[in-house]
Amino acid sequence: MSADYPDSLPAQVAEARPATLLALGGRAGAAAADLCAAACAVSLVQAGETPSARFDAILISTDFAALDVAGWSRLFGRLRIHVSPSLWVLADDSHALTDADYLALGFFCLPSWSGWRCYAYDLYRYKHTPEWLNARYWAHPERWEP
Repeated sequence: MSADYPDSLPAQVAEARPATLLALGGRAGAAAADLCAAACAVSLVQAGETPSARFDAILISTDFAALDVAGWSRLFGRLRIHVSPSLWVLADDSHALTDADYLALGFFCLPSWSGWRCYAYDLYRYKHTPEWLNARYWAHPERWEP
């Protein structure tokens, strides 16, 4: 894991300081209370409900729904696009997705926390811009004649 990316779920939540957090699943609601500061507004959504607003971050526990790998992939995609670019997952051992599945979806594996396997996705940290990808090495304005 890179040095600028926190190594644990509590550290990530503390660094992100979300003003609004969507908790999907009963266990995510309890975990959100442990993770978030008092300034964070937590909204709890149960299975079958649809979030109607955008949030700074999402915390989802895998007890939220019984889905297969394709179903979880679609759910994560919809949540990342329509609800929030930051997503944390609390997975139990009976969850359908493996570490490899989460990595394929762009998640980082985090150390276990309170008996959960933890994963994080942040759109703004998904791909770091390489050093060579900038205008300094491409345009060469000194070679242009007016």
